[in-house]
Parts: sequence; C-alpha cells; structure tokens
Amino acid sequence: MKPFIMSDQDLRQTPDKQLERISEAARAELSRLGDLRVRVRDLRSLIAAEGVLRELHDARVRFLGKKSEFASLKKMIGRIPAEQRSVFGQQIQQTETRFVDEFAEIESSLKLLIEAGRTEREAIDVTIPGRRPRPGHLHPITLMRQRIEDIFVSLGYLVEDDREIETDFYNFDALNIPEGHPARDPQDTFYTTEGFALRSQT
Repeated sequence: MKPFIMSDQDLRQTPDKQLERISEAARAELSRLGDLRVRVRDLRSLIAAEGVLRELHDARVRFLGKKSEFASLKKMIGRIPAEQRSVFGQQIQQTETRFVDEFAEIESSLKLLIEAGRTEREAIDVTIPGRRPRPGHLHPITLMRQRIEDIFVSLGYLVEDDREIETDFYNFDALNIPEGHPARDPQDTFYTTEGFALRSQT
C-alpha cells in the first residue's frame, strides 16, 4: 500500500478544499465497500467477505492511519491563521471521527457475516437423512472355504460345526502347548471363564 503523498496541486489548494477532497474520496470508498458488503450478504460467501474485510482494512489505513491523508492534513494546521486554526482542527477531528465510526460499522457487520458463514459451514444438519453404510462382502478365504465345502458336500461329505468355546486341555494341553507358552497369553486367546476359552489353536 502506497503512503499518501500530496501533489503540488494539493498543496496549492486551501485546507478546506483538501479536507473536502479527502472526505469525498473516503465517502466514495466507504460507499464501494458498503455495496460489496451488501453483495456478500446476498451471496453468503465466506471467502468474499474475508476479501472485503481485507480491502476495508487497507482503506482504513490509507485514510486514517499514521501516514494517511487525514494525518497529512493535520500537519497543515500549524500553517493556518490562528483565528481559523481552532475551527479547522475541529472540522478535521469531527470528519475523522465520523469516518472511524463508519469504517468500524462496516467492519463489525462483515465480521458478523464471516462468523455466521463459518458457523453455517461447520454446522451439522441433524434433519438430513443419514447415509446408509455400504454393504460389505465376505473375505476371499471365507468364499474359498465355502466353495471347497460345496465341492465336498456334492461328493457326499457332511460339514459339521463344533463348539466355539473349548477347555484349556483340548485347546492347549492336548496339542502339546504347556503352561507359560506364548500362545496361551491372554493377548492371543480370549478366555471366557477359568479353564475355558474361545477355540484358537484347534
């Protein structure tokens, strides 16, 4: 952002004319930003609102910052005749205060829009029907086992299902897995009650 530099033509203007010119420029910028704000409110666009907020910040620095046009005009107060100095200083102060309030009003409404947009974007609509989980499928090994079983059944064999809970003896001791063997660790075997576990090794 370029700092405000008065041209020779600006310096030749009277302070009143310069104040009027700066006020008109600030009003035009505020009007433009106000139109953008209204458009953003219609569009409800978070990115657009943040862009307008950045433009508003730049405009406020340009007109009201330390190196702004109003700051340059204040430096001229000392060159004004004493009888006019007080009145002109008050005019600058009142004009600047009015623009500070207008910039703050637009900024406040934009921040509210941005906050509302973020809340709307992050909100969850509990009235929307939920997504049904996609149906899964059998594991390839299960499918292969079923095909093999079908083949054996077609040859006259029977498929028998045994119990799923087994004693320690049939699950471990009979298979030469003694006490203290890593396979008997509770992390590898799910024990239901003492002496019984889900069949793992058989």
